[in-house]
Amino acid sequence: MSDGCWVTDGFNGYYDLAGNKITESVPYSLVLNNGMILGINKINGTNILSYIVDINGSKKPNKLGRDIFSFYIYSSSFSFCGGAKIYPGKDGLYPGGAHNCGPAHAFFSRKELLSASLVRGCNKKASDFGGNRPGVGTACAAVIAIDGWQIKDDYPW
Repeated sequence: MSDGCWVTDGFNGYYDLAGNKITESVPYSLVLNNGMILGINKINGTNILSYIVDINGSKKPNKLGRDIFSFYIYSSSFSFCGGAKIYPGKDGLYPGGAHNCGPAHAFFSRKELLSASLVRGCNKKASDFGGNRPGVGTACAAVIAIDGWQIKDDYPW
């Protein structure tokens, strides 16, 4: 279906780096003139919004860390993980997501973000809770932010 800026034709969903389908759809999305998609999604069971940037639109691979990058808005009024407050100390839009029920990816070092031990890290082997909570690759936007919004030669793919 296509209605001005809202496009869903041929969309097969987004995937994380572990191959888990992370979304069937992006409930609210905007297609820019250059084909880039900006999507807004509410994180299940939370009051946190994630923003998805798909730099090549509906073209494949539609994978986190490759052509899709995640950003979260944090506010002192947001909570998740059973009501726990996860707040970086300043309201705003942060690259990446959150490590389990801990700090935002934006507060980890580059080395930590690229390690396999970080939940939803920028590494194909990063933890995804056994597929129960997909999102491997969510931290990749934080890596690029640390690198001055460039993709360095040692970026994983």
